[in-house]
Order: sequence, then structure tokens, then C-alpha cells
Amino acid sequence: MAQQNWVTWAAGGSYAAPLLSREIHEWAQFELQFDQFCEDADEYGSGKGDIFFWGVDQDLAGVPTTFATSVLNENVPIPLSPWSRIRDSLTVSEIGRGTSMSKYLMTLSSLDVNERSKRRLKNHLVRIQDEGASAQFKATDCKYSPTGAAAGTWSLTGVAGAAVTSNLTAWHFREVYEYMYQTLRIPPYDDEGNYICITTQQGIRGLHEDPDYELTQIHSDPKKRLNGEVDYYHHFRIVRTNHPQALGTVGAGAVCAETVFFGEDAVMKAVAAEPIILADKSGDFGRSLRVAWWGILGYGKIHDFTTVGDCRIVHIDSL
Repeated sequence: MAQQNWVTWAAGGSYAAPLLSREIHEWAQFELQFDQFCEDADEYGSGKGDIFFWGVDQDLAGVPTTFATSVLNENVPIPLSPWSRIRDSLTVSEIGRGTSMSKYLMTLSSLDVNERSKRRLKNHLVRIQDEGASAQFKATDCKYSPTGAAAGTWSLTGVAGAAVTSNLTAWHFREVYEYMYQTLRIPPYDDEGNYICITTQQGIRGLHEDPDYELTQIHSDPKKRLNGEVDYYHHFRIVRTNHPQALGTVGAGAVCAETVFFGEDAVMKAVAAEPIILADKSGDFGRSLRVAWWGILGYGKIHDFTTVGDCRIVHIDSL
């Protein structure tokens, strides 16, 4: 039997000391996508109140729709038609969260506890912003509910028109595109006529498992890719997220991936105070350090079908 062994060493405590790895291991983080697609309210900032307003211009009312009905008669004045501007708004809110650490801990720790705490706070901040933005995308009045591999129900009331019974398929992508382009006439997100789809891996799996699926375009230049963009199908640039507070599942048995499709000018973001990391050493002679993220901002969907008669977002939802 060996004269020197680990049991003896550990009991004696003189031959080895516990070692804390310098390699940092962290909890897995969510892929956060929604905030990048919000329109910045450039005119808004500090000192301008807590409500930001914008206007949506409607087309001329009561106008002819054909060339023939627009023909003028000689000596008859050109008809005049009114148009209206509808105002909408969002309200910013003060948000934040913090943590604390003792001077004793920071003095004895071999790791930089302050910097590790700041990183944890930043991870939390971006999750909260992503959820806040996603809530406005999902607040659209236009809901679509897949009710079969090649069937679905539309609703423009802000409430789903049917119970979802199928995951997304290639047919649904084509159906949503046709409705967005032909019926809602939503302007595309980019100059190439494409819309954006944000979904989960479940939604992408539903598309890929469809025999009709074709990968019609691959972006060869990574500079053109959006954060989280993983696929392209039928005029949709597909962005993936795994943030459960942003997108979940819908339908009985979580059969379908919650998903949003949208074009340009979908959601507004107004910032009175950019989120920052704050530190506070007050109290007990600096023996405790508190750090927090803090900001003042808000999100709001720009177009509302119920009040404006216009919509820029389609949300996959279920009764």
C-alpha cells in the first residue's frame, strides 16, 4: 500500500490546497433578437415628458380607384378629397435591477466579483429589453392560426380566430407572405422585397420537415446577415430565438411555434435615458457595494389595424 495517498493529504491539509479554476463558467444565455428591429424615436429624449407621440397619415378618402373614374370633364373643377392623420403614442417607464456584494468578499475573492456582477446584470438587462420589444410585436391586431398542414384562419381583431392544431409548414409561410403583400400591402423590411420572420427552433423544424421546403436563397456575405438570421424562405429572412419570454408555443400540446412576421416600421422604441450600470458605495463606510442597471425607455407598435386600418405585423396565435 502506498505510504502517501490523497486521504492522508486531505486530512493533514498541508500538502494541497483547494484550487478555484480561473476559467469562467456561466449559465447559458438566450438568443435575443427583437430589440434590433425597433425603430428609434430619434426626436425623443430626456426633458420631453414620459409620452412620445407619432402620427400615421392615411390615404385620400372617397377617391376613385380606376383611371376611367378619374377622367375630368372640361370646365368642371378638379374634385377635392380629404385625408386624415391619426396619432398614437407610447409611454416610457423607469426600469432596473441590482445586486450587492460586501467589501469583505471583494477583498478575499480571487475573482473580480464586481465585474462578474456587472456581466450578470447586463445579461438580465438585454433579456428584459427583448421581452419588452417582443410584447409589442405580439400585440398586433393581425393574428394567424394554422389549423392544418395547408390551412389557417385569419383575424384582424387582436384575438386569434381559431385554435392552432398544426405546426408551421412551408404552405403557411407562403400563405402569410401572400396575405402580407397582397391584402395588407405591408412594405418590405429591406430593399430586396423581403420580410422578417422571428421564430423558434420548433418553427424552423416545421418548415424544414415539409417536403415542399426549398432553400431558395443563402446569404453568402455575412455582412448582410441580421443578428440571429439562420435561414431564408419565400421572401422571409428567418431569425431564430430561444428566449421563452419573447416567443413560446401555441395550440394544444404546444403543437406550434409562436412566431411573428413583419415588414418595415413595425415597433417604435423611445429612450429617455439609455440603460447604464450604476454603482453605489454609500452606507457603512463603503463596506458594501451595490451595482444595478437602470434606464428609462418604452416600446409601442406603430400601426394599429383597429384604429388606423393599417397593420405591419402578423402574429401566430391560438384561441
